[in-house]
Amino acid sequence: MQVLRWGGSVGAGCLLLLAFWSCRETPPSSFDSNLPPETVISGAPAESANAYYRVHIKWYGSDPDGSIDHFEYAITDTNKAPGEDTPGFSGFRSTTRSDSVFVFTANLPQILGHRFYVRAVDNQGKADPTPAMAFFRAEDFNTPRIVFHQGIGTWYDRAGHLRTAQIRSTNRYNPTDTIGVGGSVTVSWSGFDIDPGDSVIGYQYRLSTETLYNGGTLADTVASVSFARPAGASLASNFSGGAAFFVLGIDVAKAKTDPEAVRSFVVNFDPVTWVVDPDQTDPPVHKRVFKDTDRTQTTWPSGTWLADGGGSGRDVAIKYTAFDDPRDMSLDPNNPSGVLGYRFRVLNQGNGVAYQSIPGNPRPYPQVNDFRSDIFGTLGTGDYLLLVQATDELGRNGKPDTIKVNVNYYPYFVTVHYVDELGSEQELWVPALPSAPQDTVTVTMHTQGGAYPELLVRILARDDHHPPPGKDPLDFNPVVEDELGFVVDYSARLNNSREGFVDQPTDSTGAIPLERSFVVDPEGGSGFLAAGLNRLEILTRDGSGRVTTLVVLFSLILE
Repeated sequence: MQVLRWGGSVGAGCLLLLAFWSCRETPPSSFDSNLPPETVISGAPAESANAYYRVHIKWYGSDPDGSIDHFEYAITDTNKAPGEDTPGFSGFRSTTRSDSVFVFTANLPQILGHRFYVRAVDNQGKADPTPAMAFFRAEDFNTPRIVFHQGIGTWYDRAGHLRTAQIRSTNRYNPTDTIGVGGSVTVSWSGFDIDPGDSVIGYQYRLSTETLYNGGTLADTVASVSFARPAGASLASNFSGGAAFFVLGIDVAKAKTDPEAVRSFVVNFDPVTWVVDPDQTDPPVHKRVFKDTDRTQTTWPSGTWLADGGGSGRDVAIKYTAFDDPRDMSLDPNNPSGVLGYRFRVLNQGNGVAYQSIPGNPRPYPQVNDFRSDIFGTLGTGDYLLLVQATDELGRNGKPDTIKVNVNYYPYFVTVHYVDELGSEQELWVPALPSAPQDTVTVTMHTQGGAYPELLVRILARDDHHPPPGKDPLDFNPVVEDELGFVVDYSARLNNSREGFVDQPTDSTGAIPLERSFVVDPEGGSGFLAAGLNRLEILTRDGSGRVTTLVVLFSLILE
């Protein structure tokens, strides 16, 4: 093995070598002595505040070791990536200004707010690494307004004549304007915006049967639609029903008209249903009448009150026909009337089942049809509406023709008396004359043995009715037939008490009065007599369920 020794000469060489390396020039460093600038937003909406969409924003910058050369700003929405709309997708735009008015998108539900970033760039090109930021929401307080200039529908009627109609309806669900089957509609419009400095930059529109809007430019100010049946298409392909054009204006903030501007209309006129005079059917004459078929076979006008037939109800009948509106074109040469069928509905005091088809294949005009109780049933006590409507060949149901029939007269009050301190009956209710107000009777009561006696009240109502000249003056019903009914119970409610009905024995006409005694309470209260004005509410009910109410006001003096 060779052993090397480090001697003196060798040590001197090592020292020289160390000295050589220590005297070399220092290597280049990555240290940047240029300090970045700072940026401050000095004017902007408060954090998360709502602001008018034209926003004036101010900012400034400072550089501790140089000067500001320019600024860069960026705007992001909650539905966009930062820099999406900037050159080269850089995220920032350059400006030498220190303020500007910016127009932000507004009123778009998908945008929750806007972020505005700005950073200063110094004279050596270094940008503020932490840009100043403002966050706020933009609002457009006045969306564009739409002004319709023309809305016109055109079509050919049953006689082949060209017809036109103005389209002015603004109700999207219940149009008031109608055009004939196979017609067309054209609407035109313009718009404006009342916000200062704002303007409309475009329009969009769609038909209610479409889901997407058309247009978007300032030139989109006219829309048309034709409902003509294509050649060779089936009869059922004709459009029938409601439709509308919806129009939006778009302003510089991209806010749109809210709510949509509307021009609505109906295609296809209703078929016409007639209740006709049963005594004149060739040709049929429109007349809202009905015939009783169980007593005298009399023809009565709609709204007549009939007797209840001893509680067994009444049988009535009407005659009816229908035809399609002549303003519509004829669609089927095999069915010139345009009527496909009929439906009916019977309501009693506003309640009843839905429409039902009338059986038996009823015929259209000029033929007439019978609608009798064997179809809709006997009419018991109640207030009835008999509705009949036609259906055209496109399935459109027309406005029903309606007959009103009332069955069973109301019972009526004859007397309301009280028994005075001498045992004599006195009037508590004085029936009002047609031209005079209701009299208010005064009752005086004295203490007996330190207490007031009870007040005995006798009430009499009747339910026998006779047409003039035998009609009772107190019978308020429009009587046209004799009815011998009877009162079955009464209710007497003093000063807002809520007592129920009390059964009452009756003779053949219900001519047995109800007797009620009322107690005095000087403090007053529900169900008690008190000094001053008292209110007695009286109800009576007949054997078929009709209820009549009478309110008697009387003054009580306690001595």
